[in-house]
Amino acid sequence: MSAKDGTTESENVFVPYGRKGSVPADQLMIDGDKTRRRAYEFWLDKAWVPLVHLKNGDVLMAARRHDKGTLILDRKRATMKHG
Repeated sequence: MSAKDGTTESENVFVPYGRKGSVPADQLMIDGDKTRRRAYEFWLDKAWVPLVHLKNGDVLMAARRHDKGTLILDRKRATMKHG
């Protein structure tokens, strides 16, 4: 993943949040506004877990942190909905 200026922020394989598998190439359109907000991003095992929001509503996260990340993100979303 690259920053707006082109510098590398993260070198990971990204997969859809909440499910395993891939997103069709024609749906890989980043929603820049939601991705920049970073409302749901978090730290896990001393590493920042960036999230990429797509225009189709999918959210991508680093594959190597997917299982733990999904649990944390589920809790964060529930807290933000009810709090």
